[in-house]
Amino acid sequence: MRPTMLCPALTIFLVLSIVCFTVNANKKKADKKAPEWKADSRPSRNEFEENKHEGTDAELSCPAKGQPKPTVEWFKDGDPFFPRAERIELKKGVLHFQDLKISDKGNYTCVVNNEIGRLEFTYVLDVIEKVWPLNVVGPNNLTVYEGQDAEFFCRATNDPRARITWLKKPNEIELTGNPRPAYLQGVPGTPEVLLIQNVTHSDVGQYTCMAGNYYGSKYQDAWLVVLPRTTTTTTTTTTMKPTTTSAATTTTTTAKRTTTTTISSTTTTTRQPSVTEKIKKKDKDRKKKKERKDKKKKKEKKNRIKEPENVIPEERYNEDRTSDLDHSYHMFPDTGKTNDNTLLYMLIT
Repeated sequence: MRPTMLCPALTIFLVLSIVCFTVNANKKKADKKAPEWKADSRPSRNEFEENKHEGTDAELSCPAKGQPKPTVEWFKDGDPFFPRAERIELKKGVLHFQDLKISDKGNYTCVVNNEIGRLEFTYVLDVIEKVWPLNVVGPNNLTVYEGQDAEFFCRATNDPRARITWLKKPNEIELTGNPRPAYLQGVPGTPEVLLIQNVTHSDVGQYTCMAGNYYGSKYQDAWLVVLPRTTTTTTTTTTMKPTTTSAATTTTTTAKRTTTTTISSTTTTTRQPSVTEKIKKKDKDRKKKKERKDKKKKKEKKNRIKEPENVIPEERYNEDRTSDLDHSYHMFPDTGKTNDNTLLYMLIT
């Protein structure tokens, strides 16, 4: 083949090669896409809050697509985040937390980028401190009159986030109709307070405050006692006798006033004591009776007069004294003679 014929062919080949390379390059450039969030992912729905309890697990992810495939970097509170604890793992751009601690709370930002574009999304991770057991205060027993308001109060002092729920256990009247406890609504905006307005005898019974959080619930009971309201009505009747006047004699009769007072009372029967209350009352009466008996014995023992052991009765004393005398001794021996000294002594004595 002649050289003059090779040159045009080589030129045509080079031109075609350049054209093909340019087309492929433009095609590849046209196929590249900036990163974008995958459908139904949390970043696409802007769900950035993550509230977890201490000791539980959590997962933060930023699924995105793009051409070329984007890379993912994580930052915590603005600083690059590289997991160092064994319970935190970064795998394929996803953060896995196990046994969350309070120190794990913070703002976690994922940065997704490729050579075409860049995306960012920030999660707010809140770790709720573990509070258990709950320290529940209230409610207290209440005694009110019919028509008054009753207010129970109950709260968990060591966990302000604890949920408060009120229940009323059926009383003796309600046992036949609705044996299950009834859930009651606390004051709107203040669930720690249960308000019962214009109470009646049907409101008597046991009320329960249930305080609970993620780790469990605690129950506290209180009793509501409703006393009957007594009304007194007084009726006064006055009787007047007329004055009688005659032509000859005028008689004036003083009016007598008779007052009649009627007192009527309305009594509402309160609930009968239960078997447990009767047993407690019986034990209490028995204890009081025993105390009175012991007190009486102590008093009798204290007032009892003891006879002295070293006192000798008068008869025994005289008898002993007589036995001690020496009957063989005579002041004036019987000699059959009486001298002058003896007579003188007798006269003096």
